Amino acid sequence: MQLIIEFAYGCFISVTEDNVQELLLAADQLGVKSLVQTCCHFLGEQLCPRKCIAIWRLTNICISPELRHKAYRYITDHFEDVVSSEDFLQLSVEELTDILDRDELSVRQENGVYEAMMKWIAHVHEERQGHIAALLSKVRLALLSTQYITINVLSNELVKNSAECLTLIKDATTIIHRTERPSGYGFYHRLARPRLPNAILLATGGWSGGDPTNSIEAYDFQANRWVSVANGLERPRAYHGTAFLSGFVYCVGGFDRVQHFNSVYRFDLTSCTWQEVANMHCCRCYVSVTVLNGRIYAMGGSDGQARLNTAECYQPQTNQWSHIAPMHEQRSDASCTTLHNKLLKKLQVDLQLDVLDRFQVSDVLQDKLNNRES
Repeated sequence: MQLIIEFAYGCFISVTEDNVQELLLAADQLGVKSLVQTCCHFLGEQLCPRKCIAIWRLTNICISPELRHKAYRYITDHFEDVVSSEDFLQLSVEELTDILDRDELSVRQENGVYEAMMKWIAHVHEERQGHIAALLSKVRLALLSTQYITINVLSNELVKNSAECLTLIKDATTIIHRTERPSGYGFYHRLARPRLPNAILLATGGWSGGDPTNSIEAYDFQANRWVSVANGLERPRAYHGTAFLSGFVYCVGGFDRVQHFNSVYRFDLTSCTWQEVANMHCCRCYVSVTVLNGRIYAMGGSDGQARLNTAECYQPQTNQWSHIAPMHEQRSDASCTTLHNKLLKKLQVDLQLDVLDRFQVSDVLQDKLNNRES
């Protein structure tokens, strides 16, 4: 309470691991919102496999939707590490059931979910064995191999003695055999539905069958599977640049065999829809694109007549492109990245198609370019 009083009088309070819970509870009870936010921010930075469940449960007492979501997301994103914590074994059956049921649960293989469930039951075997069927129903059994099911699941005494469990396994093995057929039957069954990865690799546009395409494919690294996402670009295009910013994938410039584009589209990963945004000042294919400080930078490329040394910057808040300092040389087919608030470009081609063995550094704060030998 003394710390709360000091905070009310404008004194600095050092939030630590030792006092954060006490401070948060007191600040929440007294309605000191700024201190609640400070404590929640501190706890959000403390998330780790050992502490995430305790922090998540704390939000049952002190209401903080943002911290609760962040802690729960940490649990699902780092589930295989969280299983090793002591707090995992103290979860209620309702809490564990909800976690195992999540499409967002991040596991390399589904057997990790089954083994986590059995570990939780074994911790207090007599009290928890009755939950075997309810928990097993949350395991995507049809994502397991028939060999694993035979050796590890059917051999378990709790499973063998449960009619509900045996029915689940029978359904799963039927789906496994049918999904091996070309029709892919059963892919959308709840026992076969893949978990959603917490990160994906997108392939947008490019060439397919000798022509530009507007297709998008996503690689699920957990399932080791490519999935077709959408065919929504206004026109097929290749040799464009791409960037990810604030939940959107931007497709910048490009070429469709006839026209060089200055148009820019962005793909909303939530709604799987395309939206056109402001055009660039120049048409660019073979363009280098990167993101820095919440802005998209497009550098060099070709407009169909010549390779370019110009560069421009896109500000999503205003939906505007603005010119930045041009590069010293015409460049395309470049690799670019960011480092210490600067843009780096490497491995470019000049107008005569000679490889340039050097890179340039752009200081976007001072809007100037410095040429450096590699």
